[in-house]
Amino acid sequence: MLFGNSQLGWARVQAVCDWVQANVTFGYHFASPTKTAMDVYADRKGVCRDFQHLAITFCRCLNIPARYATGYLGDIGVPFVPPMDFSAWV
Repeated sequence: MLFGNSQLGWARVQAVCDWVQANVTFGYHFASPTKTAMDVYADRKGVCRDFQHLAITFCRCLNIPARYATGYLGDIGVPFVPPMDFSAWV
């Protein structure tokens, strides 16, 4: 049980996000349009959308409402100048 010992509410959501961040490796070369949350859990690799799909799946399995959002985000520490990168959030 990954999150059963965490407190209910925000602490549990934070535990989910922390687990995904600590256990999934980011890399653009891991991107696949057919990757599922189960694939990400098994492979522990993906891009931002894969991190979010896994976190949302965990939350929903824990009866925590969660949604997927997408948008554009500039490089960290760089003003918003083209090209911006497509990104995903929970």
